Amino acid sequence: MRGYPGWFYPALLLTVFGLVLTGGLLTPTLLDLRLEWDMPWRLEGNGQIAVAALHAAVSFWMLTMLGSLWNIHMRAGWRHRKHWRSGIAMALLMLFLLVTAIGIYYLADEQLAMVSAVSHLVAGTLVFALFVYHAIIGYRRAVQHKSHLHY
Repeated sequence: MRGYPGWFYPALLLTVFGLVLTGGLLTPTLLDLRLEWDMPWRLEGNGQIAVAALHAAVSFWMLTMLGSLWNIHMRAGWRHRKHWRSGIAMALLMLFLLVTAIGIYYLADEQLAMVSAVSHLVAGTLVFALFVYHAIIGYRRAVQHKSHLHY
């Protein structure tokens, strides 16, 4: 990722990992409380609150990183037509995650809050899969580009 300091990409990966980890820890609780599925384990009480707060905090950091990605990476990808489909899909899913996160916390109607929570889980899973795909195709293209420079 040209144009960024050396720490940026590892920080992005750590942020994504943090979101996946905290989201994964919250998933059994969501399935138990919102869908009333019997789960063998879920977060309880203060653990649930702490992990949810950490997930929200890491999400705010991710929004900051997305602003940085928009400024250079996303605009350059759009201009050069590189990986723009997966990039746009991720950007739209991230916007959807923001909206559904607000719905989880602020919708008074239990049914709508449940739909928002389940949609958030599905969108989070999809955006993670797209992130992995996007990173792999970007890495392959970078390796291929470097191999052509040596000839």
